Amino acid sequence: MGLMETQAARTDQIRPVIGGIKVNSDGEAATLGFVATDSSGNRGVVTTGHIGAVGSGLYQPDGSGSSPFLGIMDSIGNTYSDSSWTPFTSGITSDPKVYESASTYTTFKYWDDNPSGLTLYKSGVITGVTTGSTVDQSSIWDPHFSKFLQNQWYATYSSSGGDSGSPVYEKYSSGATVLVGIHLGVETSNGYAIFSPVQGIRRDLNWITPLTG
Repeated sequence: MGLMETQAARTDQIRPVIGGIKVNSDGEAATLGFVATDSSGNRGVVTTGHIGAVGSGLYQPDGSGSSPFLGIMDSIGNTYSDSSWTPFTSGITSDPKVYESASTYTTFKYWDDNPSGLTLYKSGVITGVTTGSTVDQSSIWDPHFSKFLQNQWYATYSSSGGDSGSPVYEKYSSGATVLVGIHLGVETSNGYAIFSPVQGIRRDLNWITPLTG
């Protein structure tokens, strides 16, 4: 399930682009969620929506260096998810993988909108791979957008600032790694992590489709 790759940190420039690595927009850092395709077959990436706006540039890992530019944010999800869609600029390569360690990457086999009760994994730039389980699904208040987001999931995995956008996934006994959403943040009243489910992301971002392999 793990694929050996070049030794690299999440904060390095990593190509092909994969989930779980550092991105930056408008000076704000976050974690790349996953690679996807739009209805025309164009590839791009999904991450959190609260680090930028439509028209903002998205960079990996930072807004400096030889060739870190990924593309321009085309749409922001703020009804059923906290998410953004950025089509790639020319020449960017990508894979349906997620970074777990400097030598271990796992590949998304498919995606699912309803976490099954298995252990959840969150792979973020700040806290790395952490585990937990779903607690409940509810509407939550998003202070960045100043509105309630519908049908978000509460979960028990740990996280920190900079993990926003992280892929959240499950692993089945068959070896399949299944994408279930992206990390949003933490509910201050109860300490639970919050993630936006795949279907909410797709609904907000014009039905983009997660890339699987």
